[in-house]
Amino acid sequence: MRFVIVAFLLHTIGELGEAYRLYNQAKEQFEKLGDQPGTAKTVHQLGIIEQRRGNYDEAIKLYAEARKIFEKLGDESDTAATLGQLATIQRDRGNYQEAKALYNEAKGIFEKHNDQSRIAGVLNNLATIEQDTGNYEEAKNLCDQARGIFEKIGDPSAVARTLGQLSIIEQCRGRYDDARRLSNQARENFEKLQDSSGIAAALHQLAMIEHRRWNYDEASNLYNKSLQIRQRLGDQSGIANTVGQLAMMERDRGNYDEAKRLYNDSLEIERKLGDQPGIAKTLHNLAMIEQHKGNYDDARRLYEQSLEIKQKLGNRSGIASTLNQLANIEYFKGNHDEAYQLYDQAKAIFEKLGEQSGIAKALHGQATINQLRGNYDEASRIYNEAKSIFERLEDQHGVSGVLHNLGVIEQLRPNYDAAEKLFNRALEIRRNLGDQPGIAMTLAQLGRVAEEKGDFALAEKHYQQALQIFEKLGEKRYIELAKKDLERIRQKKH
Repeated sequence: MRFVIVAFLLHTIGELGEAYRLYNQAKEQFEKLGDQPGTAKTVHQLGIIEQRRGNYDEAIKLYAEARKIFEKLGDESDTAATLGQLATIQRDRGNYQEAKALYNEAKGIFEKHNDQSRIAGVLNNLATIEQDTGNYEEAKNLCDQARGIFEKIGDPSAVARTLGQLSIIEQCRGRYDDARRLSNQARENFEKLQDSSGIAAALHQLAMIEHRRWNYDEASNLYNKSLQIRQRLGDQSGIANTVGQLAMMERDRGNYDEAKRLYNDSLEIERKLGDQPGIAKTLHNLAMIEQHKGNYDDARRLYEQSLEIKQKLGNRSGIASTLNQLANIEYFKGNHDEAYQLYDQAKAIFEKLGEQSGIAKALHGQATINQLRGNYDEASRIYNEAKSIFERLEDQHGVSGVLHNLGVIEQLRPNYDAAEKLFNRALEIRRNLGDQPGIAMTLAQLGRVAEEKGDFALAEKHYQQALQIFEKLGEKRYIELAKKDLERIRQKKH
């Protein structure tokens, strides 16, 4: 039926409102004709649109309606497909155990029918749960199983998508060379298939890798290549995603006005699409800009708007992330008791979800408060608890951050030799990661240790190296601080 074909094409490029209208027209036609399979499939598609918009309760109702018809028809395969969509909703809400149970129920049906393609699809979805909960090796194993199936049945497009998912797992582990290799393999596969959407997705991932390695110019080039393809395809959801990443990069460079402009462009598209998860994410990111600028009341207002949407969606992981950021706001405002309670709330949610990275970040915040209060032993204990999690996750960026802060504690005690050892361990990791901002901040801290020890020549050297990096990165927030450090040490030398 023409309605269904056009609706599918509109759905693919993100024109959800018009797609929904046409699917509804198709549903009415199928119902008039008494075409139960057509009705069920169309209701299922309506559920997918509501799911993409973040209207999860409405999507669940539609999937239940479709599932009832599929079961009445004895259509086990489409029943399983509906179970898979219900599982994805539970995953996106952070209900990982419920999601796993539904995915495995669907997988059992697909195995009964020897539907290898859909079995592999479920394996990839189960991998995302393991990825979200920090079980990266298990996530990789599941993706490798899926990839093997797709290769066996001769589905090169699905192989390429799985390579992309493997790349994301390696990014989470900080293995950027492996991530780049996998994303390039995915891009080559998509290019052979002349799959423009896939090429854009691979370019986007390659850009994220360069962004995470602070290679901003190369990241910008790759993001813009991806954006051009998505604009040509009319992929509104993809456009919003890539524009949002460009905004994040400008934020990281300290170009806050440009970042706000880009985030607002992304927000406009997401509002047009009715993409509630996307809106919540962008509001959260806009709040982070105000936080960096020291506009804490504006930041809180935006975080609370994001939080309200996440609560309506039932997105527990997102709720915890925003609570953690609200804790940071209270910390910066000096409201340490309130901050500590918010970190506790965030940590409790992350613990229920099994999200190890989130637990470690909340612990890191609580350790920082103890450090400021002069509770150095307690701060060190909590930092080391966070460090153990980061090490288990192979999160070298997180490990280096904890080592840096442990160095600050030893500097404050003051145990300068211990501080220098910790700073140098952090510096080594950050150099291996190519973490230029982190390198500069640790060099600056080593400069302060040298200054306090009276070694002004060494302090000047460290401060100068830090300044050069900040200037290269265009980190406006830190350039002035580094200049003040240099000016102070040079005055002391004379």
